[in-house]
Amino acid sequence: MKLLIQWTTDPPSDWVEYEISKLVDMRKIPSKPAPTGGEIIDSTPGWVAGVNLQGVIYDGWDHYAADIIGGAIRYTVWNDDTGDPAFTDFLAMDWMFYPPKLREAIDLMDTDQTLTVYDDRAPSPWEGQSTNSGPVVVRPWAEFVVPDATKTRHGVNVEDAYWAQIRAARTVHGWEEWVA
Repeated sequence: MKLLIQWTTDPPSDWVEYEISKLVDMRKIPSKPAPTGGEIIDSTPGWVAGVNLQGVIYDGWDHYAADIIGGAIRYTVWNDDTGDPAFTDFLAMDWMFYPPKLREAIDLMDTDQTLTVYDDRAPSPWEGQSTNSGPVVVRPWAEFVVPDATKTRHGVNVEDAYWAQIRAARTVHGWEEWVA
C-alpha cells in the first residue's frame, strides 16, 4: 500500500509516494521540527502540507503520525497548538487503513477504513457519520493519546495565497488507485 505526502516547499510540488515498507522506519521520511513561528519555507521537505491515503486527504493539521499495525496503517492527525492563530478546537482523527478487500455483495475491490474522532464539540459534527467499514466512533479529547514523537511530522502555517498555490500543485489521486 502507498501513502502520498505533499510537502510544504517553495516552490510547491505535487504528492510524493511512499511505500508502507518505508514507513516501518520513519527516519526515512523527511522531518522538520515543530514550528514555533517565523519559519522560512524552502525547497527542503519536512513540514507536511497534506497526506492522501486510500483517497482520504488530510491537510492543514498541526501534526501527522503514521504507524504500521500488522498489515494496516494507523494514520493520526491532530490540532492542539493553542498558540497558533488558526487554532479553534482540540481535535484529532485516528484512522485505520486496512488492505483493500473484495466486497462480495457488489463484486468489487474496495478500501477498508475505520475512524475514531477525539472531539469535545457538542454535538460533534462526526456524530452519526460512518466510513465504508462502519460508524465513526466519537470520543472526548481527554482520551486522545499523542502518537510517538518519532512517528510524527508537523504542519506549518502559510499565507492563504501560498496555500492556494500548494493545493494547485496537486494532482488527483482517488481511492481507486489503492484497489487497482
